[in-house]
Amino acid sequence: MIAEIKRRSPSKGDLAPGLDPARLATSYVSGGAAALSVLTDVESFGAKPDDLATARAASGLPVLRKDFTVAEADVADARLMGADAVLLIVAALGADELRRFFDLATELGLDALVEVHDEGELDLALALGASLVGVNQRDLVTFAVDTERAERLAAAIPEGVTAVA
Repeated sequence: MIAEIKRRSPSKGDLAPGLDPARLATSYVSGGAAALSVLTDVESFGAKPDDLATARAASGLPVLRKDFTVAEADVADARLMGADAVLLIVAALGADELRRFFDLATELGLDALVEVHDEGELDLALALGASLVGVNQRDLVTFAVDTERAERLAAAIPEGVTAVA
């Protein structure tokens, strides 16, 4: 289980603006989380600049910087923040950007969780060489949730690739 630390959602508004990332991370460890997903964008998610580092220090777990990665600087920033992984959303990136960001993450020692929504995006993620593939069950435009999407796509994810839903 990857447990999330998120203060605000762009679509839902405030979720937990006053959360204590250290306390929440420790609680997630007690609950059996294997990793943390931390939103770090101040404007969209109400994050505090040190949320990721605080959660990591308190938990000792691997941490994914889960934000909209749209530039090489975002990948580098993830490393500087102390993240172990960065999120690359296939639907938000062109093929060239996806490749550049994936290669940069690898060069910087970061894992890349490559997020897909359908079979075509999964093909792109696998062609990239992604070893972590996340299936987002929510449509990014309508926000409708397809609860069967992860099961459907999981059948096409090869052995040796870690699937996340």
